[in-house]
Amino acid sequence: MVAPALTARVYDLTSVDRIDRHGFTLLEVLFVITVSVIMMAAVINSFSRYTRERSAQQAAYLLSRDLRLARATAIGSRQPVSLVVTPDTRSYVIRDTRGTVVARRTFAAGSDLMIESLSLGLPGDSVTFSAHGVATLTGVTGGVAEAVIGSPTREYVVRFNATGSSRIEER
Repeated sequence: MVAPALTARVYDLTSVDRIDRHGFTLLEVLFVITVSVIMMAAVINSFSRYTRERSAQQAAYLLSRDLRLARATAIGSRQPVSLVVTPDTRSYVIRDTRGTVVARRTFAAGSDLMIESLSLGLPGDSVTFSAHGVATLTGVTGGVAEAVIGSPTREYVVRFNATGSSRIEER
């Protein structure tokens, strides 16, 4: 009897039947998650910067409107009305001579509009409209006073005259 010849089998590894894959490898999933996290961080950073700048701009418009409110209240009640700024708390209050609060605004942490700074360029950080609706702007040149509202990246200046007319500029 003749012994069978030993022959080596050669396998073509490029044509080996592969098991059908469903899904992704761990490496692919980790790559997608990493890219997603980086993109979300960039978007969140841009969005938070935008909202801080937008808050300062909205606070400037609100202050401009409240200057007109203080004047209108002074004329309507026929008594002086003051808008008093408190820079430390980034807030202001509008009140008449009896102490009645017409409006109170706060722009610090926990409020709808957060700003970095608030100042009124007048002595005592206040402006008072007389019963005739005219403000005394002592210490200002050209009859125009200004309030500055700051965000981390820019400032908004509310320039106003003795009748409460105002203009907002970005610095």
